[in-house]
Amino acid sequence: MTLLEALGPGRLISIIGGGGKTTLMFALAREARAAGRTVISTTTTKIRVPPPSVLKTILLKGEFSAWIGKLKGQLREEGQITLGREILPGEKLIGLEPGQVDLIAEELPADLILVEADGAAGRSLKAHAAREPVIPSKSELVILVIGIDCLGAELDDRAVHRAALFSERLGLPMGSRITAEDVAAVVHHPEAYLAKVPETARVLVLLNKVDDLRQKEARGIAAALRRGDTRGRLDRILAAELRRVELIPV
Repeated sequence: MTLLEALGPGRLISIIGGGGKTTLMFALAREARAAGRTVISTTTTKIRVPPPSVLKTILLKGEFSAWIGKLKGQLREEGQITLGREILPGEKLIGLEPGQVDLIAEELPADLILVEADGAAGRSLKAHAAREPVIPSKSELVILVIGIDCLGAELDDRAVHRAALFSERLGLPMGSRITAEDVAAVVHHPEAYLAKVPETARVLVLLNKVDDLRQKEARGIAAALRRGDTRGRLDRILAAELRRVELIPV
């Protein structure tokens, strides 16, 4: 099963959560291009700038609406482009406003629009601040990425982005070992992961870094996520190493 097949339908896809988001975004883009589909990738936060040999990055300077016509031509010519506003020292690409991404989805004929809509400082799990995640309102699919290596890790800043906030929300002491139930609790917390997902968007959880030795742990997290999903928000739960994807039966 390919990544795109596993995800199901959705043209504007926002990716949130822990480590692996940028890797997933460009893996999906490569797969879509190999199938002859046109792709726009961007962020509403910031990402590493892809190398020019791999992908053309276009910086949108000045009035955004003036770029729409130019971008149609660029998309036809390149087939795949990455959009941002500025490149910072350290090769970080500053992305677009959520409303600009919504406008792109309306105006540009891309087959697939991929948006990294969150940051986690490379951690596999995080607690969201009030301003996060930054999801375009027209997103049809939101993928929540969680690295399975958070399971059993100590609750601290090495394992969890904003560990102190995670501790406060779940009432867990710092240094506690993270369990599958803890992962589910923070995902379903009313102020965390799913709080800003548009009601019309499907939600998919991707448990990343799952090799053969961690399949049982992945199923445990999937079961805990299903038990905590009282609103029925989770459409699918996948386990992946980004080289292979499979649906987890729970």
